[in-house]
Amino acid sequence: MITFSLPFPPGVNNLYPQVKTKTGFRRITSKEYAVWQKAAGLMVPRQAKGAAPQWFRVALSFDRPDKGNRVDLDGRIKVVLDLLKKTGVIADDRWNDGMTVAWSSPCTAPVYPTQPMVQVTIEPLEAA
Repeated sequence: MITFSLPFPPGVNNLYPQVKTKTGFRRITSKEYAVWQKAAGLMVPRQAKGAAPQWFRVALSFDRPDKGNRVDLDGRIKVVLDLLKKTGVIADDRWNDGMTVAWSSPCTAPVYPTQPMVQVTIEPLEAA
């Protein structure tokens, strides 16, 4: 089992805004998402890479940001799982056997004491 923290992710609704082109519209990666991916990717511990080559369970504990009830959890789960795949922590999110997701009290991590975070715990499972 491995546990680490990442910066609070952006919501899934604003990851790929549409931009107008000469021939119509296309989607691009938002600046906020690109910045988050880079920062969060650098925070993934080296020992986490390859932690779950197949089946795994994940627990995500999100610090509740100051925005209170205007922030939902479900729109952030996919963002975190996609980063875990991109950084090689998990092989693919289709191998997710179970998930626990919750709000937590604000993070007291010394790295970013005033920034909301998400704590990620990956538990690799035996092959089914």
